[in-house]
Amino acid sequence: MVLRGSARLVAGLSTCRQKVTAADLAGANPGQWQQLRTALEERRQRRVARKRFRRDPDGCLKDLENQLNQLSLPAQVF
Repeated sequence: MVLRGSARLVAGLSTCRQKVTAADLAGANPGQWQQLRTALEERRQRRVARKRFRRDPDGCLKDLENQLNQLSLPAQVF
């Protein structure tokens, strides 16, 4: 069952036309599946970031600035 992403249309059409068996699922390519999951997760992360920015632009920009400063500051040695 695919609930989101570009695969949902294909999944919906194929399940309406015929029953999906365990043998059909066993023949899936794990590499392609992982690529799809990675792409969907990247899209989700971008969507979350946009929503967060719309809700609190000042806080979001402040957090990004802090992250950038953390990357550019040298580590302190005691």
